[in-house]
Formats: sequence, structure tokens, C-alpha cells
Amino acid sequence: MKSKFETPTIYIVFGITGDLFKRKILKSIYSLYTKNSLPKKFVIFGFGRRDWANEDLRKYLKSVFNKKDETFIKHFFYTKGNFDDLGSYKDLSKQLGMVDNKWGYCSNKMFHLAVPPRYYETIVKNLKKSNLTKICSDEEGWARVIIEKPFGKNAATAESLDKTLIKYFKEGQIYRLDHYLGKEILQNIIFFRFSNTIFENSWNNKFIERINIVSLESNLVDMRGNYYDGVGELRDMGQSHLLQMLALTTMQNPNSLKGDEVRDKRANVLKELKTFTKSNVEKNTIKAQYANYTKAKGVEKNSKTETFFSLKTEINNNTWRGVEINLTSGKGTVKKSKSYIDVIFKHPSDCYCPINSNHEFKNKVRFELKPANEIRITTWYKKPGLEFDIEKKLVQIPLASTKGSSEYEKLIYDCIKGDQTLFVSSKEVKQMWNFIDPIIKEWGRGKTPLFKYKKGQTPRFFS
Repeated sequence: MKSKFETPTIYIVFGITGDLFKRKILKSIYSLYTKNSLPKKFVIFGFGRRDWANEDLRKYLKSVFNKKDETFIKHFFYTKGNFDDLGSYKDLSKQLGMVDNKWGYCSNKMFHLAVPPRYYETIVKNLKKSNLTKICSDEEGWARVIIEKPFGKNAATAESLDKTLIKYFKEGQIYRLDHYLGKEILQNIIFFRFSNTIFENSWNNKFIERINIVSLESNLVDMRGNYYDGVGELRDMGQSHLLQMLALTTMQNPNSLKGDEVRDKRANVLKELKTFTKSNVEKNTIKAQYANYTKAKGVEKNSKTETFFSLKTEINNNTWRGVEINLTSGKGTVKKSKSYIDVIFKHPSDCYCPINSNHEFKNKVRFELKPANEIRITTWYKKPGLEFDIEKKLVQIPLASTKGSSEYEKLIYDCIKGDQTLFVSSKEVKQMWNFIDPIIKEWGRGKTPLFKYKKGQTPRFFS
């Protein structure tokens, strides 16, 4: 099978020896490689501080990668450099130029910042100063940059980062990566809603009572203490992953799958989220911390950082006003991780339901990320027999397993393709922080209680 991409492409990774590249990116690139879904001519350059030659990088990759594919590994090259040293970028530019000369073509350049966010602005500035992002012409050789979430720590830092990005790149060159958007189940929400007619006309406040978005993990913070303690669960999971899940569930029909139209619809519904005030934060938010969290490496001894949160809000527009929205996420809260979106329909007043039954006869659509990867619809039917009674039946729609690959495979592929649909826009980032910042600010006053919970114990949450 031939590759879909004819133009030679160089993929430059900042942070190639880091955990993210080792765990997620490397196997995703390899999967694309085995499917002939990378350009016919491609190389991958790692940029880092280690005093390595090309063979040192390849030896390292062999040690952390369980696929013994020498042909694939030979696509990797290494450039030693410091993020704040402009000369290092000029050295990289010379090496990329040598590749272009060998190919006889001005190649595409894809820069992936798989590094801590504190390095983003420095790297972006030096990429521009060294002319690494300069394209040869409108017809030959694009340049794109991938940055990982978190996009700032609050609205002010997000705006500062965005100003830097926009100063040096056009919005069409910037790929803000939230890996949750690459999950098959989340991609399928759009198709479930807008490719089928049976639900969308009832996908509103006339028929829906509430929406619960839940992510409960068995994992603790472990070795991420240094990063996590300055961020907390609301910023780490709520500001990005859960709000993106909500946007996909409640956005208006974009009428096409064009990236800008989908992203605009997501941003629009996030803008209409009801923001928190001093008076309702304590009433409509819950925060908690698991026991012994402060003993984790890198965590302050007297830390008040939440490892669990739950909040209740609504969307202030004609479609969703009055529908209760609950967002919940926490670490160490369950023995087996679970993550899902529940859309719960109202109980009709004229329901054919047995009187005095203990059942709550409500239809529900669940988009489940964990433990299964499926869409599940709760329906009700009469039990066989003489008596008039109703039983619950689940319509389960399992999605193809993506085991062995990761969301990065789809997202890297889309970046090469130039499709920004599954990447976060600057408008979305702004609206997400506008919603989260008032909660963080009010929590900082210390009036909202911080509950404690044991490992494997789920605190009380809105549902």
C-alpha cells in the first residue's frame, strides 16, 4: 500500500528522551509507519541536551522500544542543543538543510514540543529567530508546531502563551494537543449525534434532565508530584479533558466536519457555560484530597491541592438552560478506573410504567471511555409474562478496539494531513480558563472545605 503523503517531511521532537515520547509518541509513529501512513520520505530529529550522536539515540530507542525494526530506527537522527541557545537551533537548521539537499526538495517541518510548558515560549521564539519555520513558498514546504496541554496555568498565562504563538505562527500552523480528543469514543460523539436522526431532535433541555461527565482513576499521583502539586485535579483534568468532553456532547451542529467550524461550535458552547461567583462556589463545588497525598515525592507537606473535584453548573443558552451539568474527576478514588459521559433523559409524565415501582424509568445514553470502549443506551421493556412490569435492557454498541495504539497516532496523522479538527483552538482555551479561573480563585480564599478520602474510596459527588 502506498503512502497517502507524497511530500517529504521532517518531524522534529523536543523532549525525545522524555517520558511522553517513550510511552506514547514512539509507538504511535511506529504504528503509522507500519500502516504506510507516514510520508514516503520522512526522518525524525531529536533535539536534546545529551552529548549524543545519531547512533546513541538509536541505541536508546532500541532499549525502550520492544520492536526490533532496524529500518524504522534508521529514520532517527539527533541534534545536541539547549532550548535557550539560539546557536543550537542554527545547528539544527543546518542539519535539516542537509536533508533537504539530499532529497532535492524543500521538506515539510513539524515541530513537536513534548517538553514541560515552561519551555514553550523559549522554543517558539528560537524556532522563528533561526528561520527554522520559514517556508520556501506557498506551494512547497509547510511548517507546523505541536504543543501539549496544559495551555497556561490560568487565563493570564494562557493569553501570554497565545500572544507568543500568534506572533510567530499563523493559527493554521498551531496544533494544541489535548490527547483526549484523539480517543475513538470522543470522535464518535459527533457521528453518533449528527449522522443519526433518532436522538438529535431530543438532544436538548426539553427532553434531557442532566449530563454527568465522570473520570475516576485508580492511580495516585506517584512520581508526578512536582508537577501535579502546583496544578491540582481541576486544572489537570477539568480545564482540558472534561470540558472538551462536555463541548462535544452539547455543541450545536457544525453542518460539516471542517476543522474551523467544529472548533468554533465547541468554543461557542464553552462560552455559554454559567460561570461561578463567590456565593455559589461552596454550594456547587466539592474538593477533596486522598490520604497520604502529602507524602508523595515533590508534594508540599502542608499542601491543600485537590486530588478530586466535583462541580455542578449549567449552559446558559436556549438549548440547554435548566439542564444540570456535573463534572467529576479524581485520583485514587476507585479500584478500577472508569470514565464516561452520561446523558440522562427526563421521565415523561405519561410513561407506561408500573405504579409503586422502585425503578427510575429514565433513558440514558452513556459514552464510556473506561473500562469499555462503547456507547450504551438504557431502554425499558415489558417483562414476558402475565403481570405488567418493566425491565431494563441495554443496547450496547462496542467500538473497534484501539488497544496497542494511542490517541497520538490519530493526532500526529492529522497534523501531517493539516486537519485541526481534533486540536484545541485559541478560542476554546480562552473560554475554558474563563470558566475555571473563578473556581480556583475562590478556592484560594480557603472557605471551601477540603475533604479527605482513603485510597479506593470515592468521595461524595454531584450526579
